[in-house]
Amino acid sequence: MPRIFTIRAKDDSDRDVISLVLSQDAVSVGPNGDPWCGVTLSSAQARSLAQRLASIAVEIENQEETGYRTSSRSLVHMGSVVVVHDGSQRGHRAFEAAFHLAGCSVASLDFIGVQCEGTI
Repeated sequence: MPRIFTIRAKDDSDRDVISLVLSQDAVSVGPNGDPWCGVTLSSAQARSLAQRLASIAVEIENQEETGYRTSSRSLVHMGSVVVVHDGSQRGHRAFEAAFHLAGCSVASLDFIGVQCEGTI
């Protein structure tokens, strides 16, 4: 399956630019027999690509460091937050932190309560 990679790079004048790189299997023969590079995107894939390009563009315009908005570790990419609460003060702080992280994105919050009856 052909893939698209979006990369923040530098041009010949050392300016920040966005490079779109297609995987090798995206090359096919066009109607005139010439090599043709292309991919087919669903509407969800097209929206995702557009959002990534817009995020990289904002990084460049605001002179932010690479990955500031587009890192896979960004809160935007978080799908769920899990917290284990053992009834301790530390468990309560972990719950508050998880609740805050889930609120910063559209992530779900999964809560696991553990009852400790003594130490081992």
